[in-house]
Amino acid sequence: MGWTDSANVSIGFKIKLGYFIPQIQEEKIKECEFILFDGFLDDENEHFSEKYHEVMESCYFTHVSKNKNVEEFKRVFMEETKKYGTDIHTYYGTQEQTLEMGSLYEQYLLFPYKSIISTARYGYSREGTNGTSKVIDFDIESIRKEIYEKYEWIKGFEIVMMVKQRSG
Repeated sequence: MGWTDSANVSIGFKIKLGYFIPQIQEEKIKECEFILFDGFLDDENEHFSEKYHEVMESCYFTHVSKNKNVEEFKRVFMEETKKYGTDIHTYYGTQEQTLEMGSLYEQYLLFPYKSIISTARYGYSREGTNGTSKVIDFDIESIRKEIYEKYEWIKGFEIVMMVKQRSG
């Protein structure tokens, strides 16, 4: 198997996870599902996103997919995000849970709405630089307006440009 590194620049929104969870609505659960699963935490390199997806997916599949109970999902998900922070990866390859940098509940959830540009590298042992470019052929104000109109039921988010980087 080879290795893939990818990076994607998008326009989307960010909101504190602890502020978003109470706004999840049963009638908007499909939109919320998309935000929760495509979203990631603004964590640079602190492993918050990995823990977020682990906790969120466990809560979601237990309470929404199986039992169709959105209110129970919100309650349990909120409790779980307050209990977990990031994993510190030690020199010996073990992981230790810590709340020293805050809980998941306190982190920003980033949701990429429109991809602007992306790049990927494939191979076994890759070193070096690669890049890409794109002519600016979009109107950022129309994208901002589109996001605000589509997600007007969500309060407290900011429109941001973000980079999502993935390895594996």
